Amino acid sequence: MPFNPTLNLLRAIAVLLVMLYHFVPKLVPGGYIGVDVFFVISGYLMTAIIFSGLTTGQFSLLSFYAARARRILPALLGLGVALGILGYCFLPLDEYRLLLRTVKNSLQFTSNLQFAAKGSYFASPLQENWLLHTWSLSLEWQFYLIYPLLLTLAARLISLRQMACWLLPALALISLLAAIYLTGITEQWAFYMLPTRAWELLAGGLVYCHAPRITAQVARSLSIAGLAALALATILLNDSHPWPGYLAIAPVMATVLVILGTRLPEGGVTRPLHWLGTRSYSVYLWHWPIVVLLYTCGLRNESGAISVGLLAAVILGALSWRLLEHRSVPAPSPKRALLVWFGCAALGIALSASTGSLLKKGFNLRPWFVEPTPPQYASKLFSQRCEANPWNADECVLGEGPVNVILMGDSHSQSTAAAVQHNNPGAAQLWALGACPTLLAFDMRNQDKAQTCRAFNADKVQRLARDYPGVPLILFSRSSSYITAAHSGSVGWPDAPHPQAPGYAQRYVDTYARTVCALGRDRPLYIVRPIPEMPFDVYKSLKLQTRLFGRSTDITLPLSIHRQNHVLANTAIDTAAAQCQATVIDTTARLCPQGVCMGSVKGVSLYYDDNHLVDEGNRVLMGLFDEVVGQ
Repeated sequence: MPFNPTLNLLRAIAVLLVMLYHFVPKLVPGGYIGVDVFFVISGYLMTAIIFSGLTTGQFSLLSFYAARARRILPALLGLGVALGILGYCFLPLDEYRLLLRTVKNSLQFTSNLQFAAKGSYFASPLQENWLLHTWSLSLEWQFYLIYPLLLTLAARLISLRQMACWLLPALALISLLAAIYLTGITEQWAFYMLPTRAWELLAGGLVYCHAPRITAQVARSLSIAGLAALALATILLNDSHPWPGYLAIAPVMATVLVILGTRLPEGGVTRPLHWLGTRSYSVYLWHWPIVVLLYTCGLRNESGAISVGLLAAVILGALSWRLLEHRSVPAPSPKRALLVWFGCAALGIALSASTGSLLKKGFNLRPWFVEPTPPQYASKLFSQRCEANPWNADECVLGEGPVNVILMGDSHSQSTAAAVQHNNPGAAQLWALGACPTLLAFDMRNQDKAQTCRAFNADKVQRLARDYPGVPLILFSRSSSYITAAHSGSVGWPDAPHPQAPGYAQRYVDTYARTVCALGRDRPLYIVRPIPEMPFDVYKSLKLQTRLFGRSTDITLPLSIHRQNHVLANTAIDTAAAQCQATVIDTTARLCPQGVCMGSVKGVSLYYDDNHLVDEGNRVLMGLFDEVVGQ
């Protein structure tokens, strides 16, 4: 197809939005819509190629697939090789094997399936995956495989006009309705899967099929309106909004308006953007591993490191474009091109799979590499006896003797239990259900999880009304993750569905207070304020810093930032404490001496990851709960 400056400029805008969102999320909270912009552009171009070929009778599936392979695989293979070398030299065994598995899935174009099964795109665990961003490449490749085949078969039965007038609109509408419906039920699958994203690509196809003839003035107005709508979406949207439900219509339609306008300038001040647009694919490929590197090394919040990272992404992307993407010339025939590029991909897949398999079987492929010993999540400071239950929760008796304290909440009640048990002369009853807010009535994006949590919490209200009379209850919760961060499964209600909705804060405070009072009736009640959360995995950061730079610095967080991160959670705790006659326990006096929250001390991690304490962290808190257990 001839060069289209509007599409090239849109590519630059899209990759800038995604990069800035990943490097500086507070600057562009809705920057993830850049991927939606890419989808519309891709759908437009693929439809143009296929329809043009079908119109002249010269469309070839082999040529189409060969062109797509030549466009996508060289740079992706180059990135896979670079990350494989990085992992071989610097990453611990488990992380190296995970990287190899993701490289394999990326080259198979199935990584979106892998990530859909793992969790939300916005979740911290997936944010550490070096190839998380390849989910969009996998989804697009699946579209490339199916779309031309579908249109080629349909062309034997109906005309191109009929395809444009009812087949593509019908498919787009079905996909959009599926996206809206499934986003409310299982958001992560709706986010990653082709059936719920196809409408965005088809929207681009419909623009190609139905673009009207318009005057230059109207075109300019459409372009300006589309760019303004993209800017508004970038500012107003954030990762707490359900995605890609009906809200995704905004960036998709904004992109459609810009493409319809086709009146964006080619030179002058936009020249750097056009330069970036030409290299946008390679820049997109390289930016995310750099984000993960900064995150893992504990540098993602340092402005200097962020600036260097952004520059490095552009430079490496430009090199990838020059050496791999741009240098990739067409083969003499489509069959030969497919053989060459898919042969290279198959070799990469086989190498990744075989290396991972050998490592799994215990072969020492890195004799010089001393595997670090990660912190143990399970505490060694007490014994525990656990029983099966319908919620797959941790329902355990910790220590020996009669139960003289009850610990309840999410995984933080388990990870902080050692601090309670240190001086406890008796046993503790632990009720812990991970990723479960301490609320009786609420909704959650993951409806199955919400139902399990509600049932678990309701059961504990009944148990406490019947058992353990007068035994103190301590409540732990990673509260802020449920009310300010979508990636941890934010809670909501029909009249206040997400944290940005009017009245949400008051609704949360009231619901939390009612729940706490129901749990703590007729017994001493204690509420632990949120444990300080580090901005990245403490242990991984320390180890990677040491391997890359030969040294590490202790991981810290200003106390002021910690308090800022938990304003609503602490408001709810204070309200509940006043209404339910509870005592509030604050860990910051121990974990945040002199106004700085410590993630590690002298190179020793206090955390298992970024928010769960291990025994070293619990030792810092020892004595804080002595009054509760009668010491």
